[in-house]
Amino acid sequence: MTARKVFVLGATGYIGGAVLSEIKRNHPEWAFTALARKDEDTQALEKIGVKGIKGTFLDIDKIEHESREADVVINAADADDIGLAKAIIKGLKSRKERGIFIQTSGTGLLNNNYNGELRPEDSKIWNDNDTNDIESIPPEAHHRDVDLEIFGAHEREDVDAYIIAPSCIYGIGDGPVKRTSQQIPVIINISIKHKQAVYVGKGTNVWGNVHINDLVKLYELVLQHALSVREGKTPRPAKYANFYFGTAGEHKKGKADTPEARSITADEMKWPAVATNSRSIAERSRSLGWNPTAKSVHDTLEEDLDALLAT
Repeated sequence: MTARKVFVLGATGYIGGAVLSEIKRNHPEWAFTALARKDEDTQALEKIGVKGIKGTFLDIDKIEHESREADVVINAADADDIGLAKAIIKGLKSRKERGIFIQTSGTGLLNNNYNGELRPEDSKIWNDNDTNDIESIPPEAHHRDVDLEIFGAHEREDVDAYIIAPSCIYGIGDGPVKRTSQQIPVIINISIKHKQAVYVGKGTNVWGNVHINDLVKLYELVLQHALSVREGKTPRPAKYANFYFGTAGEHKKGKADTPEARSITADEMKWPAVATNSRSIAERSRSLGWNPTAKSVHDTLEEDLDALLAT
């Protein structure tokens, strides 16, 4: 395969760093560039053979330039920064050959009922292989304005865009800087504060989950699919058929009948999303050959706790 140039945003974070490590392992001959805010982070990138560019998401001209120079841009930084998404699109659009844009969204798109309860009206399970499902996600949903901007750019053929929406991510990553999840430490920290396990309301709400090691494999598969489209081996997906859930299983936040845990309010939890429902099926993701095999969220809690306490 022809050597590729890949520009990664969010490479110093949990998701982006792990994705960068996975793709670089699989394609050592490719050239990788990544944005970083701090000198020590650019140095960490250089140590693994990645060209570090110092800057922030406000450096629009720099982001446009690096996107224009890349064959592939992977954004695993801020799923709600529409200015960042527009800068990437503008840079890729100005290339001779249409660029590939892989955006990280999230199943926060599907959040409903912040009261820690799974009610019948909250029980819908969204399927990434059903374009009607993806099209019907409300415009006011989390991340949706950015996703719609990217869907539009794909439909106009400004870029070849693919959106991956991970669910609750757990496990220790292997990126060059940050290696711990955002979601799991929130739950652990609030439990430490209360000196026991806690949940919101009835604790019957349900979220999807995925181990970071499984998630990065999905990014690789989507990238391979995008390259196959580019090479004319696979039809270019229509709008909404370029969306993938990163969901391997589901978990409940707590059980109201266990004496070791107690109920708290959503305000006490500090992060209301923990009390919502977010249910999805990754059927389109699995159609690419994605087969999550990592340990469950329950089996890795001790590892996540040890990593948190070590920071």
